[in-house]
Amino acid sequence: MKKALRYLGFAVAGVLILVVAVLTAFYLWLNSYLKGEDFRTLVSTKTSESLQLKGEFLPFHWSGFSVHSDGYFGKGNDGNPLVSVRADQIRADLNLRPILDGVWSVPRIDIQSLNVEIDPTVPPAPAPEAIPAVTRPTAPGSSDFFARFLPRRVELDTLFIARANFLLKTTPTVTLQELQLTLTPEGGTWNIDASGGKLKHPDWPLFTVQRAKLRASDAQLFLTQVDLQLQDSGQISVSGDVNSRDTAPLNLRADVQRAPITAFLTGDWRARLTGNLNGLVKWTGDLRGPQAIQAVGHLKLLEGRIEALPFLNQVASFTKTEEFRSLKLHKASADFIWIPKQDRLEVTNLVLESEGLVRIQGKFTVQNNIIDGRFSLGTVPSVVKFIPGAESQVFTEKRDGYIWTPLNLTGPLQSPTEDLTPKLKTAAVNSIGETANQGLQQVIDAAKSLLPF
Repeated sequence: MKKALRYLGFAVAGVLILVVAVLTAFYLWLNSYLKGEDFRTLVSTKTSESLQLKGEFLPFHWSGFSVHSDGYFGKGNDGNPLVSVRADQIRADLNLRPILDGVWSVPRIDIQSLNVEIDPTVPPAPAPEAIPAVTRPTAPGSSDFFARFLPRRVELDTLFIARANFLLKTTPTVTLQELQLTLTPEGGTWNIDASGGKLKHPDWPLFTVQRAKLRASDAQLFLTQVDLQLQDSGQISVSGDVNSRDTAPLNLRADVQRAPITAFLTGDWRARLTGNLNGLVKWTGDLRGPQAIQAVGHLKLLEGRIEALPFLNQVASFTKTEEFRSLKLHKASADFIWIPKQDRLEVTNLVLESEGLVRIQGKFTVQNNIIDGRFSLGTVPSVVKFIPGAESQVFTEKRDGYIWTPLNLTGPLQSPTEDLTPKLKTAAVNSIGETANQGLQQVIDAAKSLLPF
C-alpha cells in the first residue's frame, strides 16, 4: 500500500512538473510571439478592419506584458466617411489570467494624442462588426503547437485619450480640438465621457466643452448630455441623436442659457447691442438626405440694451428724450427658422419693447442678405408730437398705451428701404402746407431717425 501511494505521489508530482513545464514553455512561446512581427501585423490588421482603414501600428516595445507603440496611422478608402486616423503614443496592459479562457484581456489602453478626419457627407459602408468594442482575431498562420491555444476574443475595459482632435470636412469646416475622452464598452455600444475641448466653426462663436456624456454604436450616436460654455456665463446644453446610416437623420435639442448675444454679432454691433439669450433650439434634417438641416427655436434677449447708435442720438436730441441714447429693452423675443443650406432665416412673432417709449412687433425673412419685413411700430405720442401730421395721419391706431403705424422694410440687409419716411413726409406736407418747406427736411430727417434699424 505504501509503495502504491509512493508511486501515486511520483505520478502526481510528474504531472505537476509536466504542467508547469508546459505552462512555462507556453509562457516563453507567448512572450516570444507577442514580441514578434506576426502579432503586430495581426493587431494592425484587425484594428484596420474594424475601422475600415488601411493602416498599421509602429513597432511594439514591451516591458513585461505592458506594450508601447509610437503610433498608428490609417487612411480610409474612397467612400469611407472616416478619412484618416492617427494615434500617437499608445500604451496598453495585457492581463494573462483569462488567456486560457480564450480571452485577450486588456484592462486599459492609453492614447496620448488622437487625430481623426471625418467626411460626414459620405455614407458609410456596412460595418464588419456590430460591436466595435470586441474583435475576434484569429490565430496566426503557424505550425507551432501553442498557436491553437491563442485567444480568439478581445475584452477591453477602458480606452483613455488624453487629447483628441476631430476635423469634420463640411462646408465650412468644423473642428473639435483638445478633447479628453474616456470610453468604456457596454454590450454593443461605447459609453463616452468627455471634457475640455474647443468647438470651432467660422460662423459661430468659440464653444468650450465643459462635459459630455454620449453613447455610440456602429450606426448611431446618442448625446445624453453635452454642456458647452460660451464666454464666461453662457451655457448651451445639447441632447439628442445622430444616425450615420442611410440619409443620416439628425435630431438635436439645444437649451440656451445666458448666452451673450455679442458672441453672435460682428463689427460695430458687438458694442451697440448687448444682452443674454435664453431659449430652446431644435436641429432636424438629414446629413445626406433630401431634408435640409434646419434650426427651429424661440429665443429671448434678457438684460438687452442698444447703445451708441447714431439714430438714437438724433432721436434723443430731436424729441428731448434722453432714454434713446441708451435704449433699454424690457422685452425682446422671437421665433425663428434657420436653414443654412438655403441661407434663409425666417423670424416670426418678433417683439422689441422699451416700456413707455417704443415697441416693434412683426416678422421678416432674410435670404441671400436680402430682407423682407412686415412690422407694426408703436410709440408714445410725446415722441412724434414735433412731427406735423404724424399722429393724425400716420400713427393712427391706438392700443396697449402706444400709437401704431405699419412699417415695411425691404432690400439689402446692410441698407434696406423703409416706407415710413415717405408717409411722414406726405403727412407733414399735408399738415403744414407747401409754404413750410424751409424746415421740412429737418423734420423728415428726424422722423427717419425714429426707425430702430
